Amino acid sequence: MEEFLDSRAADLVATALLVLGVVVGRAAAVRYIRSQEWDNVQLSRRWLVTIRNVALLVLLFGIVVIWAEQLRTAAISLLALGAAIVIATKELIMCVSGSIVRASGRSFSIGDRIEIKGMRGDVVDHSLLVTTILEVGPGEARTGRTIVFPNSLLVTDSVVNETAGRDFVLHAFTVPVDRGEWREAADQLLSAAEDTVESFVEQAAASFEERARRYSLALPSVRPQVVVDVSSPTTVELTVRVPAPVNGKGRIEQEVILRWLRESSDTDLDESDSTGMLPRVNRSET
Repeated sequence: MEEFLDSRAADLVATALLVLGVVVGRAAAVRYIRSQEWDNVQLSRRWLVTIRNVALLVLLFGIVVIWAEQLRTAAISLLALGAAIVIATKELIMCVSGSIVRASGRSFSIGDRIEIKGMRGDVVDHSLLVTTILEVGPGEARTGRTIVFPNSLLVTDSVVNETAGRDFVLHAFTVPVDRGEWREAADQLLSAAEDTVESFVEQAAASFEERARRYSLALPSVRPQVVVDVSSPTTVELTVRVPAPVNGKGRIEQEVILRWLRESSDTDLDESDSTGMLPRVNRSET
């Protein structure tokens, strides 16, 4: 403890001597400059400013040299304190950063339907730290649950905005069928899709055309399509792609599937009638 106090006292004395020496030296230099006769007043003023700046630099450099050990200790302490604060408030910092990312990138706003990290719903509120959405489940129906997630996810995960500035999207869904029936099922699905979107397909085409022109993109086909994929030796997956309103993808998908099921059921009944066979009735003996 005595050594610490002695060290501090020596530093204080050295600092006082340094300040005194700088002040005396600057005063002597200023007196000398002012005692001289100068042909140019600007040159005299320039020397006075130079002396002042040199004195200040000497004073600062001397203080740094004298208190170097203490300054190094203080810097390490401040660095450790700063690291502790950052670690303790990491989540809060990431939440604020996510809010800045959302605002600067305009990734979504109130009313948009978004999906992030498996969570999907309509944005009803967002603040500096959290975002609140009303969950949307299969069939575009709200589940009644509210999801609140931290804005830190906006930094670490991708956000899918399904509605921002859009009227229609191209929606795809997959229907598995038996391999022996894939051709008939594909035709029936395509027919069902065309009947379902017939009322708004031209409007969807106009929307995609305007979007392609705005962003200089190739114009995609909005007509319903069916793509075949062989998933197993006995099963074929038929991927149906149809245009759909941004908030009506599930409804359109259900309509297409129900039309297809009704049509395939009617076809099976017609085939049964054409064979002339009546449905078999099991009778129990009494």
